[in-house]
Amino acid sequence: MDKEQFIQLLSQADLEGLVFNNTRKTPLTILGTNKDRIHYQRGKSTVSIKYSQLFKAWDAFKGSTVTCQQLQEWKPGVFDSKGHPKPGHDSNSGMFLMLMEHLELATDVNRDGHLYSAILLKKTIS
Repeated sequence: MDKEQFIQLLSQADLEGLVFNNTRKTPLTILGTNKDRIHYQRGKSTVSIKYSQLFKAWDAFKGSTVTCQQLQEWKPGVFDSKGHPKPGHDSNSGMFLMLMEHLELATDVNRDGHLYSAILLKKTIS
């Protein structure tokens, strides 16, 4: 699946109002989407993540098991609140893995403990 197909999959999914139970903190609730990003709420904070960032993460790790920690180390400016030179959001990694599971692009999401993990699937669009 290329970037355009991935973004089309996200755009066509009915995501608004979807709630992911986050065992680490408060639930993550998708507030809506626009042409290039997903907006979600974690507690009282509103966070957004670009479709292109989601695609890059899926593309980099597809076919393998990935953890939140690996995502934070790979792209701290997206997935780590302590990232440099610009911080991201820790909750983006959990949102990414749970969203991939919802879209059937990940399996075996492990929600036990401090850091999630999942197997990201290679997928083709026919």
